[in-house]
This record gives sequence, structure tokens and C-alpha cells, in this order.
Amino acid sequence: MDEGNETLEATEPDAEAGPGIYLELGKLPPSTVITEDGLAGIMGKICRESIKRAVGRGELPQPVKIMGKNVWTVGAIVKHLEDRLESEARKVARLRPSA
Repeated sequence: MDEGNETLEATEPDAEAGPGIYLELGKLPPSTVITEDGLAGIMGKICRESIKRAVGRGELPQPVKIMGKNVWTVGAIVKHLEDRLESEARKVARLRPSA
């Protein structure tokens, strides 16, 4: 694999750092490839089925199959989460009465 590109299979989130997925993803270069198992570890040891359900609900981006495994890049996950947060913030702003 090219230098600067990493693959994350599984990880132990730092218990003192808290459960923040952004914190864990922020430690990795955007080009890092993450498997379902790696993402489940980052998200607090949830199971792969929970990852698949989150994808189905649109909470996570669609994965790409590489060598028969579902994978994402850190950048794709962060962009998806940021886009969803911005979308929800716009919805809330529209619902607030103007002052």
C-alpha cells in the first residue's frame, strides 16, 4: 500500500478520550481505509450488523467492496457525518421563529 494510506481493521478507542467518533477518526489520515470491524471498534465495540443497519438508515455512507469486504475511507465517513449535521442544523434553523 502507498505510504500515507493505512488500513484499519480493529481499534481500541482511548477510554479517557471519551466515545467521540470524531476524536478517533481525527487521529487518522483522511485516506485511511476502514473495514466494518475497524469502524465498529471506533464506534465503541458495536457489532457489524449495527454498522449495516446504520448504513441502511443513512447514518453512515454506503461502503465500497474491496476484496469482498465493506470499507470506507476516514474522509468519506467524516464528510457524510458533517453533511448530515449541517442538514439537521438547517432544519432546526428553519423551525425557529425569527426574532
